[in-house]
Amino acid sequence: MSVVELFPYCDRNPASAGLDLMPDLPIILRHQSRSLSGVGLVDSGASISVLPYFLGVQLGFDWNTQKAHITLGGTLAHVDARGIVVEAAVGQLSPVRLALAWANSDQVPFLLGQFNFFQAFDICFFRTRRVFEIRQPAAAGSP
Repeated sequence: MSVVELFPYCDRNPASAGLDLMPDLPIILRHQSRSLSGVGLVDSGASISVLPYFLGVQLGFDWNTQKAHITLGGTLAHVDARGIVVEAAVGQLSPVRLALAWANSDQVPFLLGQFNFFQAFDICFFRTRRVFEIRQPAAAGSP
């Protein structure tokens, strides 16, 4: 049996009468003794999860000690990135380890993409109902 959490779409521009609904997910990230609450865009079109620079710094990462170079694509192809791993908690679901491309820019969005957010969770989008569902398969779980 899997555990399910339901989240509302966020209306980023209430004046647009629902045209700017986005699946923004409240998430808690942890690294060593630090944690932070953030909001990531659940993006099935993103091949990798991306974290803005300032959030990585808040988690205690040091850019100069990160050796895993990541190549971003699309509109972020010009941004340098490093691979990092954090523990992530979504609602009441069990924490998971997430691999993120930590971007050397604060101008990038916090994206939860195919690698490895969509490998840890099953996601169903119900935009007409203005909700999305995050399901944690029974086999997934703690880091």
